[in-house]
Amino acid sequence: MRILYILLALLCLAQQAFAGVKLEAVYPYNLDKSAAHVVHGGSTMPLFINITGFDVPHEQPAHLRVILPEGFKALANDKWRLGSADGRQTAEADWVLPADFGQSFDLLYIQPQTDLERGSKQLLVEVSGEGWNERKELSFDYEPAAAAAVAAEPTQGKKLDRSKFNWYIQSVTLPVDNLGNKDDRAAEGVVFIRDTTLEGFRNRMTGDGATNWSAVFNHPATFLVLDMRNPQRDVRLLKFKAELIDKKTGKVMPGLCTAGKNNEDSEHGWAGDTGSVNETTALISLDGKKTQAFIIPLYVDYFTVLEGDYSLRVTVSGNGQEKVQEVPLTIAKKHNLGLLAVGFSFICLLAVLAFSYKLKGCIYRIGARGAITVALFAAL
Repeated sequence: MRILYILLALLCLAQQAFAGVKLEAVYPYNLDKSAAHVVHGGSTMPLFINITGFDVPHEQPAHLRVILPEGFKALANDKWRLGSADGRQTAEADWVLPADFGQSFDLLYIQPQTDLERGSKQLLVEVSGEGWNERKELSFDYEPAAAAAVAAEPTQGKKLDRSKFNWYIQSVTLPVDNLGNKDDRAAEGVVFIRDTTLEGFRNRMTGDGATNWSAVFNHPATFLVLDMRNPQRDVRLLKFKAELIDKKTGKVMPGLCTAGKNNEDSEHGWAGDTGSVNETTALISLDGKKTQAFIIPLYVDYFTVLEGDYSLRVTVSGNGQEKVQEVPLTIAKKHNLGLLAVGFSFICLLAVLAFSYKLKGCIYRIGARGAITVALFAAL
């Protein structure tokens, strides 16, 4: 028994000895986790910070301090406090690390000036807490922006509008399939959606039961290709939003929704209430390439959407910047009434064939004038 007590004591001491905090910092950080060691002039790239706490029985505060290289600045947000020290900008934040085991992480977006010299730069990350201190120095290469992006100011004295060198929307193409391929047989800008008017009645008549509206709403009506241009090679997360706009009034019209919406009478789906009304939203990430295409699903609220011609307004925003582009869009339904008309005509044809032996006598009985009248109504 005494040996067991000694082993338990040694185990507790070992657990306390190995308890601690691990700091992970990467800059420049690519969202696709590929290697990136070069920062281009004018680009906005994130600093990734991850703090892992393990075998600590209680929550503990942690103070973060990032010292940027000279000529670099952090983009302001609510989580970080910006300052300066020795001519270099600093960013500080206070975190609370979870008890036992857990991770806390965030992205700090950093942008260099465009007139810096090419060379190696250093960035320092410090984290301190109750009796511990971690620091990591990151080295990377800085490459000035292209000559076209940093051209001298015009002789008229006007400042160069650098906003046009930032990321922007090149084009929006729809409809396409889930691989981004466009069907040449489909008209551009026309989206056909299913007609749910007789959906429930048809399912009950065929024995399929009630319509699974959750599956209907969670299936995209179509896909679109968002072609983005990124001359400054930014790496950042952006929010995508698509809305239906009335061409005459310019107001947002109902008809689009998110994948989490089921219908007006039931609870929300697996995604829950996203707070988005009459719009389809998504998150996209720029990975530092000059050109990038995104295939984004477009969800339709079948209970509120109306057929007609609209403008599809696509908005891409992030870090205080917003780009908007509108493309024409036509909503058309695949009506089931056409199938009913064809079915009724087929039934009439079968009835005529079934009573064809009486057709000759009927014609003699109604005469030529009656036959002409019947033919006229048939033509109408």
